[in-house]
Amino acid sequence: MKIKMETLAEFYSVSNDSFTVGRCIQANDNYFLLETLDSQGKWNGYYWFSKSMVDSIEYNTAYLKKVSIYEECWKQDNYMKPKLSRECFKAFDATSILEMAIEKKMVITVFTKEDREFNVGFLRKEGKKYKLNCISLEDANSLGDFSFKADEVVFIEIDSPDNNLLGYAYERTNGKKR
Repeated sequence: MKIKMETLAEFYSVSNDSFTVGRCIQANDNYFLLETLDSQGKWNGYYWFSKSMVDSIEYNTAYLKKVSIYEECWKQDNYMKPKLSRECFKAFDATSILEMAIEKKMVITVFTKEDREFNVGFLRKEGKKYKLNCISLEDANSLGDFSFKADEVVFIEIDSPDNNLLGYAYERTNGKKR
């Protein structure tokens, strides 16, 4: 599977009915880092993927042409600008991204090869394991901890508007400040 760096693409994984839109900004033999857009062409965060999660990549589709036009519109006046810059990803292995999430106190989404479901929350490290204080998408309350090791991670979403809003709602709901 050939990846075109910095080119808008559709990345298909679990099913052919759903895909992620974005640009690959870093890649190696095992992983790549995407800068993603939502269906309205707005900034949607960074996605780190294990290449094993991606079945196919499509470029130059009619849908991508439309999203690209939407993106131009948002670049003129984007209220949901990213908090992280590309320069933050000099090292983009799972451990580096997880450590950055802890340092920046960001809500992230994690998918592990063992658990096979998305978990969203604030991260901390205890020994060699990471603990994600999972946040309910329904009411922004804590769901408890999810433990994992960095080498079990196959997907990380960081600095997305959805997660940033969920973190804000969690703080407001629970009277907490980061």
